[in-house]
Amino acid sequence: MNPVREINEINSDFSLDTGSPHFVRFLKDIDNYDVYSEGRKIRNNSLMFPKGINVNFVEKNGNS
Repeated sequence: MNPVREINEINSDFSLDTGSPHFVRFLKDIDNYDVYSEGRKIRNNSLMFPKGINVNFVEKNGNS
């Protein structure tokens, strides 16, 4: 894993590179979000990410 040198905001989502590119979306109700279908749409969006991208969905839980 490489140090993250830059975090880019894409609307209210983020992209960063840890040695491989990652897309991060923060959610409020992850249990009721179709992470599989939505993640697949993002990962395979060749206009935004021609080489693909790892997709992460995150929900804040208290202070964590």
